Amino acid sequence: MGRIAILAVVVALAAPARAGDVVAPAPGGTVRVGVPAGPDPVAGFDRSLFAEVSREAGLGAVFEVMPPEAAPAALDAGRIDVAAGPFPFDRAAGRLALGPVATDGDALLKRRGDGSLGLPAQAAGKVLGLLGPAPSLPRLRAEVAMLRARAAAPPRAFADPLRDLAAGRVAALVGELPDVAAAALARPDGFEVVGPAFGRTRPTVSLIRADRPDLAARLDAALARMRADGRLAAVQRRWFGLADPPAAQPVATAKP
Repeated sequence: MGRIAILAVVVALAAPARAGDVVAPAPGGTVRVGVPAGPDPVAGFDRSLFAEVSREAGLGAVFEVMPPEAAPAALDAGRIDVAAGPFPFDRAAGRLALGPVATDGDALLKRRGDGSLGLPAQAAGKVLGLLGPAPSLPRLRAEVAMLRARAAAPPRAFADPLRDLAAGRVAALVGELPDVAAAALARPDGFEVVGPAFGRTRPTVSLIRADRPDLAARLDAALARMRADGRLAAVQRRWFGLADPPAAQPVATAKP
């Protein structure tokens, strides 16, 4: 099942704020945030995160829907203050950044309540399927190694992977974390995510206008408080089914 088909099953899931909505107008001002379209976990996470982090910073928030690839240009042109992303670290060059707030990569989807599979490493020896299209051979080998499942057959594609998982014909499905999370959100009674993420993991960041170091500092301080008291982990758990906040680390900043 591809990303589009998986996301179609979560259309009914309501994000905490629609694009264009103002979230809690505040005396401190309003931050304009470019977010991706869709009801999927990435869009939901971005809106939840910036609704919470802006409130913590004493700011309101307005969400503007735009493709992630168009957001940096809108940021540089001053049409938005923050591009939610997610973006790799190198996109922060010449800009300011808030982050990292999440990690991408792959994860497992299992039947809810399956106590035999609490960590990816416990997939060793089990029959695994692919939630999405088959990855490249080098990536597949890396995933199998990360799962310590060399003794088992590599994950393979099934005509209806979610049905096969529900029926117990496979122990788990391997897929990109957003797709795995979308399937778990659509069937919380039937499926759940097994983390942490593995494979091509990398922290991602949100971008902030180069001429707004004041905003970057304010949001970064708010994010640090959310990281410390568990609110960042709670937002991750809500949308991705796992909480694994990456450690705070320096990112590239705009030149003066």
